[in-house]
Amino acid sequence: MSMKRLTKFIIPVLFLAALYILFFQSEWLGIIIINNPPVPLGTFISWALIFLFSMFMVQNIALNHDAFFDRILKKVLNANLIMAVLWGFVSYFLSGNWTFTFRNMTCFKIWVIYTAVIFLLPTGVVLARQIRKIRKGKGEF
Repeated sequence: MSMKRLTKFIIPVLFLAALYILFFQSEWLGIIIINNPPVPLGTFISWALIFLFSMFMVQNIALNHDAFFDRILKKVLNANLIMAVLWGFVSYFLSGNWTFTFRNMTCFKIWVIYTAVIFLLPTGVVLARQIRKIRKGKGEF
């Protein structure tokens, strides 16, 4: 099995496992795995979910590499992946701690927007691609 096919299998499995922990084993999220500074397991689970979602979208949104518009969309997806990789560090910078407890409402709002963009940008790519197909007369999904 090639590495690309293996990752197409592993990424959704890891994503579902992280979702399972998030929703059904939520008491695990508060377990401190690093003491100084305190870093809860939930930090890594959240970060993994965000990264795995972005990686899944990069791998599974079929783009034509010859088309200029699709090359732009691919760059947007890659930028989104970089944002997902940096999400934990940006969260730490904005909150000042690894538990992501915010004391500043402005920083919290910036964090919410940053996180939302990571999830909404791939949706925008899919919509832009579908609108482009419809306008070109290829209305299939």
